[in-house]
Amino acid sequence: MASEQSRPDPDADGDARIAAVGRALGHPARLGILRLLLREGPLSAGEIVAEIGLAQSTVSEHLRLLKEAGVVIARHERPRVIHALYPAGLDPIAAFLLDILEDPDAADAAARMTAGAPGHG
Repeated sequence: MASEQSRPDPDADGDARIAAVGRALGHPARLGILRLLLREGPLSAGEIVAEIGLAQSTVSEHLRLLKEAGVVIARHERPRVIHALYPAGLDPIAAFLLDILEDPDAADAAARMTAGAPGHG
């Protein structure tokens, strides 16, 4: 019997991107930073620290992760670095979630599984 060659998954790159954004969104402090940037617009790390109330090093690490995931961008304005929300960085995960939410088969299957289940319905 011939061995089956593995084919590259066409969604692998997109899935890796979605997972990276998901990890970036997976901490309450990072969500707080994103909400702050959404509400206030571009801010320096020092301004974020003052609003969030976390240590500078902690905020810097959260910002690093958010930038790596592509949901925050930075601009150097010597001597500060200004950080801004980059909504387009959320597109991969937003599209994935919309696919799920708008799929009638997924909604129907979930409804069938939860019908009569304790705490659902």
